[in-house]
Amino acid sequence: MPTGPAASTASGGFNASVLVVEVPIALIQGRANRAGTYLANDTTIGVWGTTGRGKMRKHPGRDDDDNDGGRFTQVQRMGHQLFKTVFLPTAVKDAFNASTPTDDARRVAQFIPDALTSNDPNGNTIAARAALLTALGFTTLPDGAPLLLGDTFTNTDKELLRHVLIPDVLRFNLAAPAKGRRRGEQRTAERPAVRRRRRRHPAAAGAGAGRREVPGRLRPARQQSTGYPARAGLRLS
Repeated sequence: MPTGPAASTASGGFNASVLVVEVPIALIQGRANRAGTYLANDTTIGVWGTTGRGKMRKHPGRDDDDNDGGRFTQVQRMGHQLFKTVFLPTAVKDAFNASTPTDDARRVAQFIPDALTSNDPNGNTIAARAALLTALGFTTLPDGAPLLLGDTFTNTDKELLRHVLIPDVLRFNLAAPAKGRRRGEQRTAERPAVRRRRRRHPAAAGAGAGRREVPGRLRPARQQSTGYPARAGLRLS
């Protein structure tokens, strides 16, 4: 959790629903040769998520349910957080959401700006930009924040941002040490993020000392405020 006068959290006041699936690493890693790809080695995988909704089906003379869709069609995808929000113009977002990361270099790489370098011939270097931000008061609290990398960071590749962000997938090295709570470690005192809805047992309805509650069913994923059935997916490369 961020701290300090300028600290904030976008998830404050909201509940988080989490679905965790445990599978063998070998099943995810597979046998693909990734050494010559953007993933650089065989133990690193690329992960992105998708959201799909059912195609609407209407039959003449029938009162079809609006939530009764056909095959699911992809309407959203995401790898890096805020990638579309920061870099992509509105006109290309729908096409991006319907595509796959294999198309990113051809479709959206041109929207990623050149990275600052340490040796820019026009003087627009990392050090110069850091000095400007410092002079304007943007690197100190309470109106600014310290630079993440600082004026000593060295980069000579203007394609750096495109190398990191294209394709838009999260890179996970399955051979890296695991982080987080391991099996057998003490749990925190936090309440579970996902809770079951409870309903009153019919036999205990009304006032009385015999009232009790039983677990209710989890709400189906398709019951959403949009009125459209939806499906979420996790993709690997």
